[in-house]
Amino acid sequence: MLSPRTAVVYQDPELLSYAARPPFSPGEHYNEYPLRDEGTHGANPCYAAMRRFFALAGFDAQNFGSAQWNPLGELICPGDTVAIKPNLVLHYNHTGGPLECVVTHASLIRAMVDYVLIALRGSGAVIIGDAPLQSANFEQVCTLSGLKDVLAFYQRYAPVSVELIDFRCQHARMHDRLGVLGVEPAAGDPRGYAAVDFGKRSMLASTDNRFGDYRVTNYDPEHMLLHHNRVKHEYLIAGSILHANVVISMPKMKTHRKVGITGALKNCVGINGHKDWLPHHTKGSSKQGGDEYAHPSVFKAAYGTLVESQDLARSRAAKELLRVGCGVLHRASEVLAEDPFFEGSWWGNDTLWRTVLDLNRALLYADRGGVLHNQPQRRVFFLTDGIIAGEGEGPVNPDPKPIGVLLGGCSAAVVDAVMARVMGFDFRKIPCVREAFHITELPLTETLPDEIDIISNRVDIARMQLQTAGTNFGFTPSRGWQDHIELCPSQLPEASETTNPVA
Repeated sequence: MLSPRTAVVYQDPELLSYAARPPFSPGEHYNEYPLRDEGTHGANPCYAAMRRFFALAGFDAQNFGSAQWNPLGELICPGDTVAIKPNLVLHYNHTGGPLECVVTHASLIRAMVDYVLIALRGSGAVIIGDAPLQSANFEQVCTLSGLKDVLAFYQRYAPVSVELIDFRCQHARMHDRLGVLGVEPAAGDPRGYAAVDFGKRSMLASTDNRFGDYRVTNYDPEHMLLHHNRVKHEYLIAGSILHANVVISMPKMKTHRKVGITGALKNCVGINGHKDWLPHHTKGSSKQGGDEYAHPSVFKAAYGTLVESQDLARSRAAKELLRVGCGVLHRASEVLAEDPFFEGSWWGNDTLWRTVLDLNRALLYADRGGVLHNQPQRRVFFLTDGIIAGEGEGPVNPDPKPIGVLLGGCSAAVVDAVMARVMGFDFRKIPCVREAFHITELPLTETLPDEIDIISNRVDIARMQLQTAGTNFGFTPSRGWQDHIELCPSQLPEASETTNPVA
């Protein structure tokens, strides 16, 4: 497999859309294809791109093109349980735009599972799972994305079990106008959950003097206190992740209101079963010790209080009254407050990045029972979907950014540092990425940023320097991060010197 210091960037300027027909079988015959189905289903450029990515990375290079080609053979052994973690955050785009720039596309998941099946050689299991927002309709996002059709295909043709699991312990009953009406238990992970407690080793430990002010929007703060306080900092990790020998994380390349970008690191949030175990921001202004917004504001403080009351209110009449009050205070805050930030959606958020890094450490170091060890407990790989990426107000209402990129590696920190550079951002100004390189206990990487190697079919990308301005894809950040993280607004040219790993 790849060196932990290496990131692979495959870019095709003509790959600006996805395959249109589930279950997204390959568009042509490949000698290594592992299944006995009816064959191809029309053009599938994403499947071909996955092959080119693996070939570019040098996976099983000696067998490429033959029936013996097994690109994931050094990562996956026969008999392994392999968990694939896509980003299935929500079943629609808040902007009214395409879902394709919100979630990991099912055509890429399909291609990845096929190569997992090759490596398993008829023995083992595959789990596809995520814990989306509590307001997400999991059934609908899987249907709209084509993932449900992919699962049905595997139930017919796969030689091993392929499951699709909603990792959430509960989901919300939603109303179009009033928002959350209440929460209901969900089936959850059939393999259960384990609490992973970092205690004073948590990235949050240095801020836990304000544990009573930790918040995640639309959840009861009293529940948060049970899991994050001066004694413990714990997360509820899905058993399917903890029981896996291998986890393949497949994030969507997007901007993010609260952490700047969402990629390999942020995708780990979906391995946690209860969202109210996840501090997202700290109540109050930065001048008051919080990070919800920059400057003290009586309007924003009152707005935050009413939002919490609306979420907890039982009756629809109370919710309606509180909704009106929230609207008035929000508009007043927009006009009268000193800064435009709400709910930690800005570059000063000092909470969520800590939660994200803890979850990544849990992915690596927690055993099946949730006990943390000093050595990694499973093998991991990251493959980011940037074919149609998302810019602007991500993660749930981004604008589409078609760039035709697949980006991956064995280290989430390395992948995200390179992803930030490709997007046109300075990773040193994104705490979630910057601090991932500086964890001494239960580290996420042993690589320093200036030691990162980039393999790409585009020479200009392979030669990129992470910490200097240059050509990039010029993503527009979320409003709360604008004029703070950009390296350079220039775009990559449509064509440059390339090396094609597949004839």
